[in-house]
Amino acid sequence: MKGSLISCLLVCLASQAFGQSNIHSLPAGAIVVETRKLVSAKHSDRELILWMLNPIKNPNGYGPGDTYSCPDYSRGSYYSGPARVSLIDAATRSIINTIKIAGADEEGTDNIELPYAIRRGYYYRVEILTKKGVEAKPTIMWLRDYNGDGRPFEFALFEAEACMGLQTTLIG
Repeated sequence: MKGSLISCLLVCLASQAFGQSNIHSLPAGAIVVETRKLVSAKHSDRELILWMLNPIKNPNGYGPGDTYSCPDYSRGSYYSGPARVSLIDAATRSIINTIKIAGADEEGTDNIELPYAIRRGYYYRVEILTKKGVEAKPTIMWLRDYNGDGRPFEFALFEAEACMGLQTTLIG
């Protein structure tokens, strides 16, 4: 019994690690931020992966009672760096196609900010119930039918630079 439990745990951990990071052709330093299976009758073995190259982790340092500033509505505690979205063959874990997410910082370098933890009730969906003001992992690739073609294969990225206007990128 003890041996089978350990074997089960190893298999579960290996399959979880395989789904998160064992994707062929990702460059060294790539971090998979999120994966989403695409539900399609034509291609049942497709996934989208959102990944970043050597991202910098930026915790915001806010406590539960602190008020978010407007930029934090869309970033919370965030990764910054180059970001890409790849379509992969889930069976072979190989990349079919990759797009660069356009973003640039003040110096014009390839950079975007994506939350790894954010409060509920703002732009990104947070499914974990938390106390008010506590950050949790968001669902960045919340797949929906934004373009009206009847297929829920698109997701939005948000950037609230200030308290007016919201830059939005639609991918899918």
